[in-house]
Amino acid sequence: MLLPPNRSIRIVRLEPGQGDPSEEQSNWASTFMGRDWTVGAEVFKRTEESSVLRCMLRSRDLVLKTCRSKGVKGLLQGLSRSGRSHRQWQGSEWLRSIGVASPNCVAIVRGNRDGVSVETLVTEYVPGHTLLWQIARGVVHDDPESPGSRAIAYAVGRDMAQIIKSGRYNRDHKPSNLVVTHAAPPIASISTVDAVAILPVKLKDRVDGIARMIASLLIEPMGSGHPMPPAFLRRIVESLAHEMVDAANVESWTHELTARAERLVESHGNPTPEHDPLVGTH
Repeated sequence: MLLPPNRSIRIVRLEPGQGDPSEEQSNWASTFMGRDWTVGAEVFKRTEESSVLRCMLRSRDLVLKTCRSKGVKGLLQGLSRSGRSHRQWQGSEWLRSIGVASPNCVAIVRGNRDGVSVETLVTEYVPGHTLLWQIARGVVHDDPESPGSRAIAYAVGRDMAQIIKSGRYNRDHKPSNLVVTHAAPPIASISTVDAVAILPVKLKDRVDGIARMIASLLIEPMGSGHPMPPAFLRRIVESLAHEMVDAANVESWTHELTARAERLVESHGNPTPEHDPLVGTH
C-alpha cells in the first residue's frame, strides 16, 4: 500500500486563515515527518499506487488521499495547479460556492515514502455512509420506497440539477463518491467527496451531461453486485426533472433521460470496479 510521505516534506498548498503561513507550513511538515502511517489510521482504500486513510492529525478528523508524484509532469501540474489534488481542491470550492456540499481541502503535501515520491491531499472527514453503501447495505437496500430512501433520492437529484444548471457536470458521479451525511426524512443531505472531474458543459450539451451523471450512478453498483433499485433511480431522475423542466414535461423528460443513461451503461463494457469500493466503514 502506498502511504503518505514521511521524508523530505514540502507543503504545496495550505488552507487559509490558520495563523502565520510560514509557521503553519512548518507545523504541517513536522506532523508528517517521520510518522508511521500504519498506526492509528483507518484504511478506506489501498493499492500499490494509492491509498485513502482516515486519521486524527493536529486534533482534526481528516482524510489523506495519496498517490505517486509523476516526475516532471507532476511538477508542471503542481506549478499550474492542474494536477489531481489541485483539481479536487478547485472542484470542492466550486461545489460549495453553488450550494452543493463538499469537504474542505486542508493541505497538499509532497515528499518521499520508501524511496518513492508521493503527494497527499488532506481533506476534512465527512461522517456518514456512501450512497453505494446505502444501496448495498443501508436504507435504500432495505426499502427503496421508504421515506428515508425517497429523501436520499430527492437530495441526489437536486444536487445534480444544481451542478448542471451552474454550467458543469461531474464526469465521475459514482455512488462511492457521494456520502449521505443525513438520511432522515423529509430532507436528506449529500456531500460530494471526490470533485476531481467537475467539468464545464455547454448549454446545448446539458442533457448529455445529465445522462452521463445518471449512467455513473448506475455503473458502479452494477459492477459491485448491488444494482440500483429501479424505484430509487426513478425518484432520482424525477427529482432532477422537477428542477430542470416544467411539471408538464417531467414524465417525458424522466423517461428520455433514463433511456439515454441506460444506453450509456450498455456501451460502457465490463462495469466491475478495479478495487472494491465498499471496503472500509463507508
